[in-house]
Amino acid sequence: MAFRPVKGKAKVPADPIELFNDLRPRKIPALYDQQAQLLRDYHSQAKDEMDVAIQGATGSGKTLVGLLIAEWRRQRGERVVYLCPTRQLAHQVSNFAAEQLGLPTYPFVGSRTDFPRTEKTGWKSGSTLAVATYSALFNINPFFSDPNFILVDDAHAADQYISSFWSVSVERGNDEQQALFEAIVGHLGDALPSDEIARLSEASITDADDYWVQLVPATELQKVEHAISAELDQYPPYSQLGFRWQSLKGNLRACQMYVSPREILIRPLLPPTHSHQPFAGATQRLFMSATLGRGGELERLSGRKKIKRLPSPPGWDGHGVGRRFFMFPGASLDEEQEARLFVLLSKETGRSLYLVPAGAVAERLKEGLKSSLPGFQLFSAREIEQSKDPFINSKNAIAIIANRYDGIDFPDDDCRLLVVGGRPSGASLQERFLADKLGARALFAERVRTRIVQAFGRCTRSANDYAIVVVTGSNLMDELIVSEGREALDRELQAEIRFGEEQSKDRSVNGFIELAELFLDQGDEWRDAEAELASIRDDQIETAPIALNELQSAAYHEVEYIERMWAGDYFTAYGCASQVLEKLAGGDELLGYRAMWQYLAGCAAHFSASENGNVTDPTAVDHFGRARSMVGTRWLGKLATVGTQDALSNSAPIDQQAIEHLEAKLCDLGLTMHRKFSNLAGTIRSGIQQNDAKPFEAAQVQLGNLLGFRADNSSSEGAPDPWWIAGNELCIVFEDHSDGTSGNTLDLAKARQAASHHLWIEDNVATISSDTEIISVLVTPCDTDKESHRTNLREVVVWPLVDFRQWTRKVLDEIQRLRSQLKSQGDLVWRAEANARLAALHATPTTLAEFLRDRIGDHD
Repeated sequence: MAFRPVKGKAKVPADPIELFNDLRPRKIPALYDQQAQLLRDYHSQAKDEMDVAIQGATGSGKTLVGLLIAEWRRQRGERVVYLCPTRQLAHQVSNFAAEQLGLPTYPFVGSRTDFPRTEKTGWKSGSTLAVATYSALFNINPFFSDPNFILVDDAHAADQYISSFWSVSVERGNDEQQALFEAIVGHLGDALPSDEIARLSEASITDADDYWVQLVPATELQKVEHAISAELDQYPPYSQLGFRWQSLKGNLRACQMYVSPREILIRPLLPPTHSHQPFAGATQRLFMSATLGRGGELERLSGRKKIKRLPSPPGWDGHGVGRRFFMFPGASLDEEQEARLFVLLSKETGRSLYLVPAGAVAERLKEGLKSSLPGFQLFSAREIEQSKDPFINSKNAIAIIANRYDGIDFPDDDCRLLVVGGRPSGASLQERFLADKLGARALFAERVRTRIVQAFGRCTRSANDYAIVVVTGSNLMDELIVSEGREALDRELQAEIRFGEEQSKDRSVNGFIELAELFLDQGDEWRDAEAELASIRDDQIETAPIALNELQSAAYHEVEYIERMWAGDYFTAYGCASQVLEKLAGGDELLGYRAMWQYLAGCAAHFSASENGNVTDPTAVDHFGRARSMVGTRWLGKLATVGTQDALSNSAPIDQQAIEHLEAKLCDLGLTMHRKFSNLAGTIRSGIQQNDAKPFEAAQVQLGNLLGFRADNSSSEGAPDPWWIAGNELCIVFEDHSDGTSGNTLDLAKARQAASHHLWIEDNVATISSDTEIISVLVTPCDTDKESHRTNLREVVVWPLVDFRQWTRKVLDEIQRLRSQLKSQGDLVWRAEANARLAALHATPTTLAEFLRDRIGDHD
């Protein structure tokens, strides 16, 4: 047996372009001019930078650029990892590198114990270019422990993959996590108001709960951090929840805890990637994406302070994304007709892709499609992540993917129908809290825009590709049709949306099907439409989202804040937060995010003081108070009085909560399409005018829920008619007498019923506490001026039926006017205006309570 010859060190190409020219064999004949220019720019401007970003449109060839840079660095003696969001993409990139370029790559996906020994040795020695998923690097004990060069592909999608490494999510309803969910809620008993604790503990979850998320005050979390840590310590490090906890353990003060009836999330505001040596220790990190985002978005999601962006060469962004024909069925059809349209379109196209924002939505959709399309195979993301072949090889198939807007592509005949069901936002409780509760939507505008662009491109992957895109969900329709949201998109996409919006007006189900057939045929009729689309595109204006400069300048200090908090250096962290607040000076669009940073500055000041044994810190209280004056939420109200007995005067927390709910409800019904709101308002108006008890009470429940109360009714014996609850402070319970006759005297039994309803509420409604004010209201057209009425109704409000109906009409009219002025969820200026105008009608919880309280026992 002969010894193997030891090769000398090969000559390293001078730059990535020379590397490409030297590659033999390769199947790609030449580089595009834009690719060559970007490679030259990288070599001359960025090869020695620690963090670099490259942007390139879908189909423009950025994967080739990234692989050439990665291979050039590998040949210089570096250990290289090319990261992808999914296993399917990792295999795709690895195959492309090997088959088209002849590069020595291997897809390191799955368990590290399954990696071939030769490939592991090859990567460690620098002879193999590794392609892997984000999770292969971001875990407690990664195989890639010391890479020199990391390429982060599809960087716009990195947030959920990177941040999940520093996130503990406890899901209610998960068999393995239910007990932990209940235990944590139990420890938070004094940290949140009793009604919110009850909301987290209730057996059933309502649709209204999907809007609700709360942040546990840092000062309260500090009191129970050891108890919560002990609960989490019970999970072994090798379990999914256990290894996530290992990343956070000992750093709860640098984290936020968000709670909702479905989930508890513990995570820092930004991922502390500086603490993960396999990522932070690399010589260079190169981020690539079709849409990198502006306003510091990339710095926040990657936890890097400063990233050098290489400008796109001329023509780089102009490569085709194919042609999409948008349909907005909600402009013309009701929900039943929409469902029928989906069935017919699925049959027309054979294979279709449904993108939805949440797993629960996906499950409901899956059950509905099973019955309406029995001959179709249904696939989840997990079932096609490794290979799309089962889907592509099926004649009739539907892929239903939740909360994933990138990474799985269906070009050409793979799929011609894409259904996007809802606005791709609120991917985590943190984002929902910041965007919807605090109104910090400007922070996420670029992120949401990126998700929208990525979602719409799943089935059009080249200039000649085409697909139908059906948009459902009122919030996404609002985002696209309102000019402020649409103008941030590129002009081609704007034109497609405008064209589709116009075609969707006054269409029947059959009308939509006829348009689909014309588009899929790609014949003369569609060629005429192409000319019109070109004309529309030329008229569009692309504008940058607001506040980008302020957000970009603040990002450096935000990342520094997280690093200092993670190190327990609260004093320096406070200085970083102060720097952020200086940079975020601006208009109303940043008000909610400024409030969050006032809160975070207060947290740093509080922890810094507590390290020195001080329970109360005036600086912390001042920042908490400033935050509360901006957004007025309940948790900030508690923080603003830490260590003091002083109460700050602003709008009542239960009123703020009610307005937030009204805002969310109006957005859910749709702001640009009027049918859903008109149907609800019409049902309430009609029901309140009925003398029959059943429709009257149903309308009363709907009205209470619209106004932000938690309204309910019961058919059990002895139960009152509807009740409205606000927080744990107020309950208004009704006895309705809509079938009474004006001029008649009220029956004494009815008076006694109204007088006793508070006892039933106390015994049967879980969210009621001993501190809850219960106001009993009798709605009747009858006279109540007898002496026996005065005795039985001395603790009851008598609200004449005609007056209640008139009040309801005025309130609905005002809500309709307010709706016309609301542009999107999270509008703090609109909330203030809505609160003032509804308060003037006694239609907020506190003003309604005051109105009723003044009339208790007044029966003249």
